[in-house]
Amino acid sequence: MKLDVNTPLGQDAIKWARRGANAFLEANPHLRLVETDQNKPADVDGIIYTAKEGGSIKAVVELKTRYMTLAKLMEEYEGMWLLNNSKLERGVALALSLQCSFLVLLVLPPSKLVLAQEVSDDKGDLIPKVKTGMATTRATTNGGTVHRKVAYIDMTKAKQYKTKSL
Repeated sequence: MKLDVNTPLGQDAIKWARRGANAFLEANPHLRLVETDQNKPADVDGIIYTAKEGGSIKAVVELKTRYMTLAKLMEEYEGMWLLNNSKLERGVALALSLQCSFLVLLVLPPSKLVLAQEVSDDKGDLIPKVKTGMATTRATTNGGTVHRKVAYIDMTKAKQYKTKSL
């Protein structure tokens, strides 16, 4: 299986995702992030934990880079961000099994922003409005199309953090 990480666009998306994660962590200095191995498919992209002796897991995290502006997300898409429903279900289930939150960090490079939205709490309850449905979407970062079940996650109340430029 060829992973997106092995392509120029995949590498760029990862760079921006890491910038977004760094912006979030700079604003929350009591937290740290450990990523999953980028060379292997994983249910989530990392785990956020408290940065102290005896620290604890606070969230499983999904990092996504979308090459759109905040204005486009909020106006054209009415703040509803599309995520593969399978990713949503796996993130919520993993968070529930670890008794922590499922957090999404959505990086918008044209706006130099990262949006942080807690998607579920430690009991597996969804926090923002989430709608599901079938849609034809881009198959991967690198293109193609696929018809699958997707989740539309309300990002209108997500916290915003400024990212650094490339």
